Amino acid sequence: MTSAFYDDPGFVWCIPDSAARKKQLPAFFRIVFESLVGFGHCYCAADSAAASMWVPPGREPLTGEQSALLRGVFESVGAVATARFSGLIELMASHHPDQDHAYLWLLGVSTPGQNRGLGSTLLRSGLDLCDERSLPAYLEATTDRNRRLYERHGFHVTGELTANGSPPMWGMWREPLNRAPTRSTRQE
Repeated sequence: MTSAFYDDPGFVWCIPDSAARKKQLPAFFRIVFESLVGFGHCYCAADSAAASMWVPPGREPLTGEQSALLRGVFESVGAVATARFSGLIELMASHHPDQDHAYLWLLGVSTPGQNRGLGSTLLRSGLDLCDERSLPAYLEATTDRNRRLYERHGFHVTGELTANGSPPMWGMWREPLNRAPTRSTRQE
């Protein structure tokens, strides 16, 4: 995930110094993974080149203690990084939908793993479950490229989000696909 998000506009804005970002992102993703893996909706490519982390409906991604640990990652970089990170988290929370949904908090593909369809494959895993359960999905896209990927999978932009000069993010929503019952092709 560090490789996937190293050049992400939000992380670059929060931690502009590349050496500090490289040092802090592993700690950030370790905390996030440990908080989300218990939900049972984290998916990983066989070669670990990509991962997705979903939050089920009605659940908060982080406990108060985990949120404090994430803030600590940014506090170790300085007050500006902490303020920027806090601003982004508050912005995301203030625009988060109230309706029950699955929340794709993170989907990342490492630099060497990109352009191999891994992101789409992992996204499909989560969306198939959403469709089976007639559950909408929500996420925030942080780049134009990612926004287009999500649009190809049925998401639409609900709003552009910025905080105190941050790069834009796009809140995105997807209604579940109605699946027709599968007919048996077996001859009776």
